Amino acid sequence: MTIAATGGTGALQYSLDGTYLQVSNVFDKQTDGSFTISVKDNNGCIATKQATLAKSVSPKITSTQPTPTTSRQRQRQHRYKNSRNQRSLA
Repeated sequence: MTIAATGGTGALQYSLDGTYLQVSNVFDKQTDGSFTISVKDNNGCIATKQATLAKSVSPKITSTQPTPTTSRQRQRQHRYKNSRNQRSLA
């Protein structure tokens, strides 16, 4: 979750629970739920807002398209297969 805030004086600090502040506006690995987002400036002024992070749904692959290979890529693949076959015969 990334918090965007404007205004205030000096560097801003951010919190998701109103207690623990951090200088980064990015909060990694948050679970879904409700949060009390607070932003505090150097003068001690605090802006607060309620926010809800909805549970995300994992992406699903619905189709794939083959990637065309160039003749150079085919030549490399062919050489690689041949070199592997020669090693396994030795």
